[in-house]
Amino acid sequence: MKTGALPRDFTQPAPSFEAAIVDPRALPVAPTIVDWTSKVNSWPMYSNDVWGCCTVASIFHAIAALTAFSGLVPGGAMFSLAETTKVYEAVCPGFNPKTDANDNGATLASVCQYGVKTGFTDTAGRVHKLAGWAEIGNYTNLALLKQALWVFGTLYLAANLQQAQEDQFGAGQPWSWVPNSPIIGGHAFPLEQSALNDPGFFYNEEVITWGAKWKVNRPFMTNQLVEGIVIFTEDWIEANGTSPSGLDLTQIITDSHNL
Repeated sequence: MKTGALPRDFTQPAPSFEAAIVDPRALPVAPTIVDWTSKVNSWPMYSNDVWGCCTVASIFHAIAALTAFSGLVPGGAMFSLAETTKVYEAVCPGFNPKTDANDNGATLASVCQYGVKTGFTDTAGRVHKLAGWAEIGNYTNLALLKQALWVFGTLYLAANLQQAQEDQFGAGQPWSWVPNSPIIGGHAFPLEQSALNDPGFFYNEEVITWGAKWKVNRPFMTNQLVEGIVIFTEDWIEANGTSPSGLDLTQIITDSHNL
């Protein structure tokens, strides 16, 4: 399995989630368990076992969840190898899919920018464009992440993975933070489930990674996350103009064009 999320480029300004929403405390209260996975038919690998294209695979998985739960695409939008290759070539400068040369990964921001400008074409020919995106300043605030997940249907995250997580994945075990385990690289994934504050859950979060739903614990999230992004898209709006969580997103999407 491959990592490939490059560090945030601080020389490039990014829109702020907290500034866009004005006051995150005004977000609707999330239910005990937020789960945007059960209506998605599958979570393809999208070549992330061959290339460091986790940033691309992650945005495809996020769109699958959004479209499945909004009802836009029953089972969730799926994407081809050709689309994976096209997007990764665009966001990973110099990458050659024939030789695997310059397989150096990409930033989350570069994928978001591509999504706003070009969009992602699914296997049915539908183009999924992002209306906008915003960076979460306090990305280790798990209560805020849960609220944002409830309202926006997905969170686009990156973490510094340890050797421990690669070993845990190979053994079929949830991801747990292990002090002093060496870092093997940055890795992107969408957050799609949160049961934070539910005493029945030890592994409170569920992400999509390497073609699978994977449980992670709170120490992993608070110690290893390095970036968090909210994406705004019309894929998440139902026919009546609201998200499946009930929030009117029309104005937020309109405002996101000015971020």
